Amino acid sequence: IIIDQLDAAVVDLLIADIGQINNDLTEIEAETAKEKIALAEEAYNSLSDAKKQQVSKFITLREAVAAMQVYDDTDAANKAAADIVTESIKAIGEVTLDSKESIETAMNGYNALTDKQKAMVSIEDYNTLLAAQVRYNELVVAYNADVKATNHVIALINDIGTVTLDSKRAIDTANNAYNALSDAQKAMIPEANHTTLQNATKKYTELAEAYVADQKAAQAVIDSIGTIGTVTLQSKDAITAAMTGYNALTD
Repeated sequence: IIIDQLDAAVVDLLIADIGQINNDLTEIEAETAKEKIALAEEAYNSLSDAKKQQVSKFITLREAVAAMQVYDDTDAANKAAADIVTESIKAIGEVTLDSKESIETAMNGYNALTDKQKAMVSIEDYNTLLAAQVRYNELVVAYNADVKATNHVIALINDIGTVTLDSKRAIDTANNAYNALSDAQKAMIPEANHTTLQNATKKYTELAEAYVADQKAAQAVIDSIGTIGTVTLQSKDAITAAMTGYNALTD
């Protein structure tokens, strides 16, 4: 009887050594607890039926086994939740201006995890998520700057209005602003606005050339009138030439 009690006491000690089992255990602590449970069960099962009756902590052992099962189930659920977030991070891929939804999905999923679940997301994947968020914000800032620059050019083009000989400054300002844009920014200018600028430039060039031609023609008539001098009976041809030149002028 004394030997039976000693064997049972050893098993009770092994059971007592298992300690408290809850979902806050670390993986190392859980593995250690599983080993202790396995050792206690093995020791208990090796007892004779009579000796088993001497084990006072058998219920504690059963409770430990049940608690460990709950831990395993919870751990599996935690890993599943962490895996979903990990997959959502990997799904982000190359960050573009279209990545907002996928980044928010991954970040919201990560923030919804418990601390234990977050610990199951690798540092590498978490850093990838943070880097994606930073990169997206950089792209948004750059895009907003591009939009501001292109809107400024569009406004300058719209300010040109009807092209006249007084439009040179407005057209030059718009062209200089357009030419200062990057290729990516130029691509953001609507084709209709770009065409308006090109047509305005062309129209002004035509008006300027026509104006120079008119000035030249007018000066020729002025010079012709100047050759008339004192009018005499011999002035007919000079006067006729001057009058013909004047009549040929546009209004």
